[in-house]
Amino acid sequence: MGLIHGLTNLGGAMLAILAGGTNTEKEAIRYMVAHYYLAFSTIQLFLLAIVMEQHNVLITNLPIAGVSAVIYLSVGNRLFTRANNSSFNFAMTIFMALFGFVVVLNFFGQKIAAG
Repeated sequence: MGLIHGLTNLGGAMLAILAGGTNTEKEAIRYMVAHYYLAFSTIQLFLLAIVMEQHNVLITNLPIAGVSAVIYLSVGNRLFTRANNSSFNFAMTIFMALFGFVVVLNFFGQKIAAG
C-alpha cells in the first residue's frame, strides 16, 4: 500500500477502504489509519530530507503542520467524537463511493483525451 501511495498518491483512499472493511468501530478505523499514515509520512519525510536533500522545504512548511493540528483538534476531533458508529460508517461509505466515482471518471477522461 505504501508503494501505491508513493507512486500514485491513492494509498490514503485505499487505506480508508481497508480500514473500513476490516473494522466496524470508528475508533479502530481511526487507529489503523493513523498508524499507516505514521509509516507513510515517516518514510516520505525521510526520503525528502535525506535522499532528495529537501530540508529547507520541510522546515519552511512546518507551520502548516501546526495549523493542521489546530484545525483537527478544534473541528475534526469534535466531529469524530459526536459521530456514532453508524453515521461514521455511512460517511466512510459515501467517501469511498465518491472516491471510486472520481477515479473511474478520471480514468475514462484520460482515455478520451488520449484519443
